Amino acid sequence: MYLFNTTFQVDDAIASDFIDFLRDEYIKVACSGCGFVQPLLTKVMAAQDAGTGEPSTSYALQMRAPSRRILDDFMTGTCPELLRLISDRWGMRVLFFSSVLEIMK
Repeated sequence: MYLFNTTFQVDDAIASDFIDFLRDEYIKVACSGCGFVQPLLTKVMAAQDAGTGEPSTSYALQMRAPSRRILDDFMTGTCPELLRLISDRWGMRVLFFSSVLEIMK
């Protein structure tokens, strides 16, 4: 099992709209369409300013991939498209990075 974590730093002025997008689109596509399970959206405590001059907050989205195939398919196909949608819609008002972690038994 793999944990796919993406941390987003979001300008506070658009945070509500962005969180709606994560819940209504991103998570639904990743879980219903791609096979991820157990999504967990969290707010990162004590987020720092990204240098944009606008107040911002960081959020982390974690989802579990039951297999390497599900993870690889998502990372090479669906994920870049979802991140492109974010960039097209909000530009530099949303910054992000992803990490893949292998869950140890």
